Amino acid sequence: MKKIYFLSLVVAFGILSSCCHEAPAPSKSDEESLLAILYQQKAGEYRALCLQAYRLAKMQVDSALNKNPTETNYAVITDLDETVLDNSAQEGWIYEQDTTASFQSLETWWLKGKAKAVPGSVEFFQYLKKRKVDIYYISNRSASLQYIKATMANMDTLKYPYTDFPADTTHFLFEQGSVASKEPRRLKVIDTLKKNVIVYLGDNLIDLDKAFDKSADGCQNSEQRLRKVDSLKGTWGVKYIVFPNAIYGDWESAFYSKYLIDHKGANLTQEQKNKIRKKLLNSSY
Repeated sequence: MKKIYFLSLVVAFGILSSCCHEAPAPSKSDEESLLAILYQQKAGEYRALCLQAYRLAKMQVDSALNKNPTETNYAVITDLDETVLDNSAQEGWIYEQDTTASFQSLETWWLKGKAKAVPGSVEFFQYLKKRKVDIYYISNRSASLQYIKATMANMDTLKYPYTDFPADTTHFLFEQGSVASKEPRRLKVIDTLKKNVIVYLGDNLIDLDKAFDKSADGCQNSEQRLRKVDSLKGTWGVKYIVFPNAIYGDWESAFYSKYLIDHKGANLTQEQKNKIRKKLLNSSY
């Protein structure tokens, strides 16, 4: 799932540079983003969490197949970006260029098809195909055919299943227009395609359950999201598998929800974001 949020602690997406000119030195505020990028690229803990998540998913698949081996309509629903595809190289480019993201640069990145595989993902999805479990990639990448084709080509290079264009396009359910909620696409898999979904995979809670879709005012605050997480505690690691993503996500935009409601969605400056973050920090001991 991909939703753009502009962060100082973390960064969104841009394009990889093919330019040979020396990149400008990152600004001081951008230094905060470096740790999040390096965590995804270099930390053994990040890799372990991804492998752990896919192992949990495989356990749930095996359990379902063992309970009902004659079932022919089993499926897994997964997000793409930062769940299946690792886009951190692009974020590193943004950091080095000391630039900001745009939807145009995001679309350019999709067309480049240079995302890497999240640890454990290729093996898991190959296993699903071997066990005849269908896979549906539900992403908020644009549903324009050129982006679907480029994404499938990128994933085919990485050896993911169901990436033969155009034969396998039914397995890719991307964002149509301005409808960012994934619930209608999940329901299509369940109600229209009549699939029995074993697990849902994602790095953002909106990838997993409609409870985390943005409310009518366009925001959910952190406390609301935490309460909803607790209300679904029986599903984590069983029906819903969450992947680590410290770079971007609704978790960060939730910090600013009250301001955005009070100011009718006005853009926040970096200074305003920093003030809000400091107020939220728990520093007692």
